[in-house]
Amino acid sequence: MNKVKYYTYDILAAISALTRLPIWRLVNIPKENYRRVVYYWSVVGWITGPLTALVILGFGQFLPVPIAVALGFVFRILLTGGMHEDGLMDFFDGFGGGRTRERILEIMKDSHSGAFAIIGFVGYAILWIGLLGFMPLETAFYTMMVGD
Repeated sequence: MNKVKYYTYDILAAISALTRLPIWRLVNIPKENYRRVVYYWSVVGWITGPLTALVILGFGQFLPVPIAVALGFVFRILLTGGMHEDGLMDFFDGFGGGRTRERILEIMKDSHSGAFAIIGFVGYAILWIGLLGFMPLETAFYTMMVGD
């Protein structure tokens, strides 16, 4: 396999694994390429950030900026399958409820969401929407373009 094809499959595997985009329907990606998706996390961010920014900019043309940002937040969760938020919630649950390293890891591996996860997610959503929502529309757009 030549290098271009090798890296293309790696990037497509990362997009397929880290978003809900149906890349797997268009291209048959070898399983070996999925082992390297973490190396291309930022490349996926180059896709999710601008798409989310365009949603914010589009809705911001006829809705108040905080509502456009809230819709962008929902879009981003749908686009990524909530992967970032799920990991953040696991972190809040583990470090909020665990006292020892073993217990923290046990809680983080548990698929249930506890009080710390919900409280942490609500705080995260309020900060995400609040901070971007009170920026001018263009500033929120550019922030999302480069900050995802």
